[in-house]
Amino acid sequence: MDTLNTPQAAVSISRAELVVPQRSFYRHYVLALLTGIYAVNVIDRFVVSIVTEQLKMVFHVSDAWMGVLSGVGFALVYAILGIPIAYVADRKNRRNIVAGSLALFSAATLACGVAARFSQLLIARLVVGIGEAGTSPPSHSMISDLYGPKSRATALGIFSMGPNIGMLTAFVFGGWITGVFGWRATFLTAGVPGILLTLLLLFTVKEPVRGLHDLGYSQSAVAPTVSEVFRFLSRRRSFVHLTVASALWCFVGYGMTQWAAPFLIRVHGLDVKVVGTIVGLFLGIGGGVGALIGGLLGSHLGASHPRYYMLAPMVASLVALPCSLGFYLIHPTPLAVAFFAIPSMTTTFFFANCLAAMQSLVPVRMRAMTSAIYLSAVTIIGLAFGPTTVGLLSDFYRRAWIDTSSIAPEAAQHYAGAEGLRWALVTCSVVSLWAAFHFYLASRSLKKDLVRVYET
Repeated sequence: MDTLNTPQAAVSISRAELVVPQRSFYRHYVLALLTGIYAVNVIDRFVVSIVTEQLKMVFHVSDAWMGVLSGVGFALVYAILGIPIAYVADRKNRRNIVAGSLALFSAATLACGVAARFSQLLIARLVVGIGEAGTSPPSHSMISDLYGPKSRATALGIFSMGPNIGMLTAFVFGGWITGVFGWRATFLTAGVPGILLTLLLLFTVKEPVRGLHDLGYSQSAVAPTVSEVFRFLSRRRSFVHLTVASALWCFVGYGMTQWAAPFLIRVHGLDVKVVGTIVGLFLGIGGGVGALIGGLLGSHLGASHPRYYMLAPMVASLVALPCSLGFYLIHPTPLAVAFFAIPSMTTTFFFANCLAAMQSLVPVRMRAMTSAIYLSAVTIIGLAFGPTTVGLLSDFYRRAWIDTSSIAPEAAQHYAGAEGLRWALVTCSVVSLWAAFHFYLASRSLKKDLVRVYET
């Protein structure tokens, strides 16, 4: 394939082409800014979770429709547009793509705050998905050009803390704002930071030089077509398995993330402000620690053998399952919340390792497209079907399976809703075993695929 680079290709980077300073402070600043943008991305994505119960009362919708609002409707738009946006990002200015996408989904989040009907809210959420599709793949590519292979997993691990910063903010501050001012104020507050970060990105960051740390890369290389990228990736067994594993793990993780707050409100009777603090601290701080540990372990263990990039998240997904079941099934609230700590940490444990391995598996001009293909699969299976499946199963169990004959009539509906959600989450959590199996399969072929980067 003539569009791919060869190991013998010279790195033709002149001083004039070094449009981005490579000093440590500058690249750390860019990493911090992109991580902040990722955090805002997640704030706008998950803030709907903390207002779920209020939205159900205001718009009179079921759990299934709330799953569509937070899951399949948002995610399908995100996944469909991610690949064409990444196609452009492999050829054009990535900074401008991130800035435009950030401005769009921030404005759409503000629009959610003024929606008068559920249909308007759903349309605004679809636009949020359109905007968010253009931030992550170009960011992955930019970070991979700012950091070399030895520090790439650590840098992407730091970047992977963005969702946890976002979750901490969305749940803690979102829970407080929702409890005091209502759901509209929560959406309006969530939309403002993205507008400010858009200006900061445009005025302080320049487009990084592509392939600066990749010795097989030539600046004159032409980016491959979408079909060429798909054909290349389909022949890398490790990429296929790590993508399937990530998607299945996100199916579990997104389902838990979206429904943890409603679960604690319904099953344990906690106030929305208290729930926001609990879920925000666990997913924010715990998940951030998990992302950082995952990245550090990937850089450290992966240096001795690449298989550890995949074996670490495999172990994490196996450990998370019994703790998730403890969270859903144990009745004393303090003990149930304690069990929530482990799955909160492991939700992001895999991400840095998969990103680092994935970015090293492909030539430089494929990086944004590869990220988009990966994120599209993860988004469709994880974000589209995770929260939506939980919502559908919750409604099904509530109507067809939960026995309320021994419950007082005035409490029966609440009991059925709480137990339906409990068993829906239990059912979906078992999928983590399937994810662990594919992480293992990816570990078996990763080393071989890493030495085939420039083979067609």
